[in-house]
Amino acid sequence: MGSSGINAEYMGSSGINAEYMVSSGINAEYMGSSGINAEYMGEDPKSRLNPCHAHDLKNGQWVIADKCGLPGKVSSLKMSKTGKHGHAKFTYKLTLEHSKKTEQPMHPGGDHLEWAEMRKVDYDFSYTEPEEIADWGDAEDGIVKIFAMDENYEEMELKLDIKNDARAKVVTAVKKAIEEAAEDADGGARAVMMVFEGPRHMGGKVDILQIISDAKVVTGD
Repeated sequence: MGSSGINAEYMGSSGINAEYMVSSGINAEYMGSSGINAEYMGEDPKSRLNPCHAHDLKNGQWVIADKCGLPGKVSSLKMSKTGKHGHAKFTYKLTLEHSKKTEQPMHPGGDHLEWAEMRKVDYDFSYTEPEEIADWGDAEDGIVKIFAMDENYEEMELKLDIKNDARAKVVTAVKKAIEEAAEDADGGARAVMMVFEGPRHMGGKVDILQIISDAKVVTGD
């Protein structure tokens, strides 16, 4: 993988279709061409999950959400206890970056949960479909395909939802980076897609979600 980001817009060969993504509240952008699978990444996606208990949780950690299996960031963590010999219960807010939703779970301290290992990876931009930024408005369902290279020069497909208002800043950053790199007369600048990655656990299956979080221009090696 690149030097720093990861993207939920790269899922597809995992057999997840648009109908499923809509029903599960996951935008097509976050399921690009496919979850990162073990064959491609040389890594078992399950290795990105670690067992824990509810009483182990801390604010700022990432855990798998109960209902949708997406990774979420813990905040507003509180413990309550009923009676002198009552069992501790933990409530917290879970922010799901890949669906832009939140959950409010409650668990007894001994409940088994899963920590999610999140990563940031950079991918070197290659090209887009539609190819010209001026034509992005014609992209099917507003999803622009962005092809980029990892550190091993393997091409992957990312996706960017240009019609989602919540993604407007990222769309602007991606356009700016692509245009600035293209304007470099010396050819020493390159656009880099900064991607955020994390595991999703649905049933017995674990795959990796990715989402472009930012973009930048890098010069030199």
